[in-house]
Amino acid sequence: MARPEPEERFQHFKWEILGDAVDEDWQGLWEPLWYAKTHFPELTQAERERLAERALRELFDQGLIFFFKRAGDWPHDRTQEPLDKLAVEAAIPGAS
Repeated sequence: MARPEPEERFQHFKWEILGDAVDEDWQGLWEPLWYAKTHFPELTQAERERLAERALRELFDQGLIFFFKRAGDWPHDRTQEPLDKLAVEAAIPGAS
């Protein structure tokens, strides 16, 4: 069986991130990068970081995920305000 094209692999990776996100209360930003290590073991760390950032940006731009700061705020069930686009762009390298 032929290996999927790079863009097809990326899209599968991106939708897996979304699938994990809807199955949990919240995820840390490190989790998509950790998943990239298993999904793209042949890539360098920098390449995996770029793919994880791209996936997160695309999902955010499509309105499918949002970001918020935890910073040790307790309790975990406390309502969190989503970050706006400018805050997300400032936090994710290369976001625009």
